[in-house]
This record gives sequence, structure tokens and C-alpha cells, in this order.
Amino acid sequence: MSRRKPELQAIDVNAWPTVANTEFEEPVRRMFQARRQAILRYVAGEPIRAIEKSTNFNRRQLYRGLERAQTVHADGRPFGFRALIHYVRIADYARCVMCSCAVSTAAAVRLVRSLSCLNASRR
Repeated sequence: MSRRKPELQAIDVNAWPTVANTEFEEPVRRMFQARRQAILRYVAGEPIRAIEKSTNFNRRQLYRGLERAQTVHADGRPFGFRALIHYVRIADYARCVMCSCAVSTAAAVRLVRSLSCLNASRR
């Protein structure tokens, strides 16, 4: 029985867009190629332990890379190998909305005074 994640068993990497990694600087290119090799070897059915040893790309990173690669890009295709590029965002930035807690002025004053008392007692 295979312990691989079922949703990652039938990935077609041939449908993924390619990346012109020759334009990358040498350290970035090596990192990208190791990630790409790990994905290709996983899809080919190679044991995860062997992939980890040879690429220094652990299973957690491998699964994360696979999930990212299957995310749909704005052009309608999967991110594919583009998701393996260091610092590439696969989701748009979304600012978190701050909680708009209504605090009365009197409560705020009490809080400041209690903090002042704490600071005075430490001296």
C-alpha cells in the first residue's frame, strides 16, 4: 500500500508551464532545479526518502511545492514549476481587517491609570 497522498498521485506535469531557469543566478538556479527534480521524481513514483536524500528537499517542502504548483494562475493554467521559484507569490496579498472594538473613553482612562500604577510600583 502506498502512503502517498491520493490527490497527488495523478499529477500531469507535462501540462505545467515551463520556466526559463537559465536566466536565474547560479544559487537560485541550483535551488530551483533541485525542487524541480524532487517534483519530477515524486511524480515518477520514486520513494520519498530517496528524493529527500538526493535533493535535500524534505517531504514537507515537497508536498507544499506540489500543492502550490497545482494552484491556478491568473492566466488560467496551473502555476506548475513557476510555483517553485523562490519568493514567488501564488496568492494575492490580502490585508487583514483590524477588529473595530468599541472601547469607551472611561474604560481607556481606567486602563491607562492601572498601567501607570503598575509602573509606579516597579520603581
